[in-house]
Amino acid sequence: VIKNGNTPEAIQGQRSKVAQMQAQVANVLAQIKNSKIISPIEGVVTLQDLKPGEIIAPNQTLVSVISNNSFEIEANISQINIGKINIGNKVKITFDAFTGVELSGTVSYVDPAETLVDGVVNYKVKIAFNADTISIKNGLTTNLEIETNNREGVLFIPQYFVTKKSDGKSYVMKIINGRSIETIINTGLLGSDGNVEVVSGLSLGDKVVQIGTK
Repeated sequence: VIKNGNTPEAIQGQRSKVAQMQAQVANVLAQIKNSKIISPIEGVVTLQDLKPGEIIAPNQTLVSVISNNSFEIEANISQINIGKINIGNKVKITFDAFTGVELSGTVSYVDPAETLVDGVVNYKVKIAFNADTISIKNGLTTNLEIETNNREGVLFIPQYFVTKKSDGKSYVMKIINGRSIETIINTGLLGSDGNVEVVSGLSLGDKVVQIGTK
């Protein structure tokens, strides 16, 4: 008995053709998808610097979009201070354009990679506003005070009273019975106002003078 019909080889050949056509369709769909530029946010186009047929360079900005609702601040932090910055740090925000206006924000992003600014290593951070920013405009210059740590009820003295020697220890000149005695202290946080926390070595009411002062 002779049976007519496709052989296994012919069937496999047809399956290969179908798979090839499916790959071609997927390729065309990918090309169509790549021909569209989709913004990751809803907003307004503020820059469109592109003409049909134009050859563009890598990393060239062609289109810019700003959000209709939420803004964020991008700032460069030097490598000296970046170790103090963490996501969640509170930020006080003021503007040159709005005298007397102070807003609050939070550090929302710290770039793990460095950015060179005039040949100096910096790190980009982003600040998210904590409140409505309806009056804020894109491109405004801001002044930021980032709170990296906070302690209450601490003993502190001006930093210029403290001398750190080659042994790695910190010293102050403490007045004891009318004499200036070199005393070892342990320090903690350093404030932006020039004061330094004294963890041990001094007590409330102790008097100190600058080293070299009689």
